[in-house]
Amino acid sequence: MGKNETNELNVLNDINDLTIKTIPTFKMKINRFEDLECWSEARKLINMVYRAIKSSKAFQADYRLRDQSTGAAISVMNNISEGWASQSNLEFIRFLTYSRRSCAEVQNCFYVALDQEYINETVLQQIYNQAKKVGNVQKVRHFNKPLRATPIPSKFPSPFDGGG
Repeated sequence: MGKNETNELNVLNDINDLTIKTIPTFKMKINRFEDLECWSEARKLINMVYRAIKSSKAFQADYRLRDQSTGAAISVMNNISEGWASQSNLEFIRFLTYSRRSCAEVQNCFYVALDQEYINETVLQQIYNQAKKVGNVQKVRHFNKPLRATPIPSKFPSPFDGGG
């Protein structure tokens, strides 16, 4: 959006119109990746990113930044589901780390979009905050401690511990 445009997008209000499953914060058994709160929040982030891009013809026309922004947002959610499917604590932790890195990439892409006047400061803050919410300690990192406490033994000896 250019500085002279008065049509401001409120991504957060638009996203609230979507029907997206939210997970209660009480303890529950997680049987599938869709049960993970971080995955649900990542899904909201993706929709916010797509809505922001759709609101600006200039952003849509900047193929490199558009594709990098959507790719990073999709990667956030994909890495959560892929890590969950790995059935390995260490792999799950690794993929959650990739997801957090992709959150930072989304935030960075939207700084570029702001500097190019494709979005306004409000949209940047909404997307930045949602990416932060996905990657914060309560949404993603809370898995790290309990998972590390119960390592899965490797089928293969490590060359670093004298076993191979």
